[in-house]
Amino acid sequence: VDLKTVIAGWKVKQIKRKQILYYEGDESSGLYLLLEGCIKTFKIADNGRELLLGLFKPEDYIGLYSLLSAENYSETAEAVSDSTVCVLPREMVIDMINRYQNINQQFIRMMASNIREKDNQLLLMAYNSVRKRLSQVLLRLNTPLSNPLLFKISREELAGMAGMAAETVSRILTDFKSEGLIERIGTHIRIIDHARLEKMKD
Repeated sequence: VDLKTVIAGWKVKQIKRKQILYYEGDESSGLYLLLEGCIKTFKIADNGRELLLGLFKPEDYIGLYSLLSAENYSETAEAVSDSTVCVLPREMVIDMINRYQNINQQFIRMMASNIREKDNQLLLMAYNSVRKRLSQVLLRLNTPLSNPLLFKISREELAGMAGMAAETVSRILTDFKSEGLIERIGTHIRIIDHARLEKMKD
């Protein structure tokens, strides 16, 4: 049984940019499959700074850990762009896991992938240069459904995602533009040279 076949035609929810999908501490009522757009998960540190935990693209599942562990959400989820999610009630997901062995295995693989993604995010923040960190955030924001490589985001949002000051983001974006890597159109950014951003070293 294929998971996407089982949930085809299930309830769909539209989320506007900056709208909260769920808050840290909310009770987990189900699982979300992202169909369009981009959603980030984050925690707020004691100093008020936003700590990015995940950045989700279409076909990613959001809220998996809290659902499987039967715990409240440990982070806040917010739409980075106008998004569409499929809402999967908790009881239905648990029933599918218990009924279908292959769906159970799919969720285990997704959990492992999410853990690996968070490990990569921590390594990115700890060891890479600010240029590398920002280039990776830009690439992760680029989804297959975005208007070709074009997305809207503020420098403050980028700063929170990349773990740096907004002034640093502005300086690096100016450098990237002069190097022909991106184009800035107001608050929109268009990726011009995807390959060079991927190979960014310093």
